Amino acid sequence: MSAVLDQTIVLDVNRVHLPIDARTVRDAITAMTGENPALAFDIEYALGPDGRPNYDEPLERRTVTWAEWVSLPVRPFDVVIETARGWLRAPTVIMAPAYADMPHARPRLSPQGVYERDGWRCQYTGKRLRPEEANIDHVIPKDRGGGDTWENLVTCTRSINSWKGNRLNSECGLKLIRRPRAPLGLPRCSLIRTPKHPDWLLFLTCPQPSRKDAAA
Repeated sequence: MSAVLDQTIVLDVNRVHLPIDARTVRDAITAMTGENPALAFDIEYALGPDGRPNYDEPLERRTVTWAEWVSLPVRPFDVVIETARGWLRAPTVIMAPAYADMPHARPRLSPQGVYERDGWRCQYTGKRLRPEEANIDHVIPKDRGGGDTWENLVTCTRSINSWKGNRLNSECGLKLIRRPRAPLGLPRCSLIRTPKHPDWLLFLTCPQPSRKDAAA
């Protein structure tokens, strides 16, 4: 039971059905049974000859309360929770009915985040890189006082990173094509890209942020 409860397979959406976060099943149940309770989506799909759902053909989706949720029949393809009273469907998408805002967040600092900020282009040559060609360069090397920050990390080719070593750019004739900066804040929906359950596919859309939104 605890293994299912701690799985992060629940998408949290706002009142207009835009994704805002991912939750564990345990957190989703708490949200559905607490103050200002969230609602869960009951989604029906067309079934194939083998009895498996066709996730490309949703027949119906409706929001239900916790009291309604616990009375839903458990289907063969559902993620389930074992309780003292029997089997219970695990929610996969919940909605906060009173919340229409879209929180913003900055991407987490990571190699993948730096690659995406830089468009997978070497910041010394402008060449677009394949994953196996890319590396992260400390503009000011760590042993020269440089830190792991957005402003000090750039995408570059493995060969340039190896050749540069612990030298400063001024010492080896390298010049950045642009100054590295921390990414602007983005709507959280744009940071949720990988569905943890097929039900998420109905909600993983996000409007492109305007410059004003991105700066928020």
